[in-house]
Amino acid sequence: MNYHQNNALAKKHGKLLVDFVNAENTDEACLSFLDNIHGLFSVTLKAVDQIKKNFPLLGPGSGLPDGSNKKLLELLLEKKGLIAKLNERFSEINYAIDDYDPLKSTLSLMSLDWERAAVDPLQEGDTLDAENFDNGGFLQTFKMLGLSIVDGPVTIKIDAIKEEVETRMGSNALARINQLASIGHTISELTTGADKERLNDLDAISEESQKIIKLHKKIEHIQTQCKKLLHPVIAGHSLNQNPALSYFLSIYNDMQINQITVDNDGLIQVSPINEKMFLDVKEISNWYDVLLQVLAYCVVGFFTSRRAKKTLRNCLQCEKYFIAKQGNQKFCAAACRLVWHKNKAV
Repeated sequence: MNYHQNNALAKKHGKLLVDFVNAENTDEACLSFLDNIHGLFSVTLKAVDQIKKNFPLLGPGSGLPDGSNKKLLELLLEKKGLIAKLNERFSEINYAIDDYDPLKSTLSLMSLDWERAAVDPLQEGDTLDAENFDNGGFLQTFKMLGLSIVDGPVTIKIDAIKEEVETRMGSNALARINQLASIGHTISELTTGADKERLNDLDAISEESQKIIKLHKKIEHIQTQCKKLLHPVIAGHSLNQNPALSYFLSIYNDMQINQITVDNDGLIQVSPINEKMFLDVKEISNWYDVLLQVLAYCVVGFFTSRRAKKTLRNCLQCEKYFIAKQGNQKFCAAACRLVWHKNKAV
């Protein structure tokens, strides 16, 4: 491959990067990414179409909630994440939060002891309020009730445990309890009347949908890292002190470069990126690794060409990143150039 071919290939790597960064949401970022891998790597158009069908998107047609339902789902997922964090501390005192009802502001707490004491536990549906506790706190009350794990969770008002949580587990645990209550308040504001059934449906959303949302949050992080990489370069700063570059180089250095495959004609192909790595993805979480590795490869492919690096620009009008085709190009497209000159003339 000669100098001009190397430069042209580096620009294709750059285009994949800037299109990924310029996307307004993670769905657009991923779709532009998949469009760009054709022609850049050993990926056919037929394979790209199949990969797009397999890729877990967030938007319309994905099967995931949208609008207010999406907001509620995000809050419910955040609720579950907080409960998981809190249970790391609750387990130290042999208790656990089974769930939190945001509409009733109640926690379902349970003892992790396997043996039941010789005392009748609370009946199903009973709720513990602060006045039930005397001076012993909720832990002492649970002990007096003789609760064990076989009795299952007991419902308790979230306000009733705050003081004891702070005393036994510290201010960080209390902060998470308060954050849990705040999320519950927001959910209550978004959920009224018949919406309770909608809330129950969302709370029982499939594990797969939760994984898709988590994946796209990670993709947002990759977009942020790409922006942190590109912006200082355009500003004229050296790559030597760029933390984002170090991030991508660490990914690149861990990759298995030059994968060997056999094509449909029975010929051996040596390619760092090929359609097999996309078509073989089975788990939703694995898409993150594939995206990150390909982007890291493109970062290296782009910045190994001094000439290609100089073509990275910000559009004067829309401020999006683009790869210039000419040395004096200042706009990503003719439409932006016309708008900029029109506004300047006013």
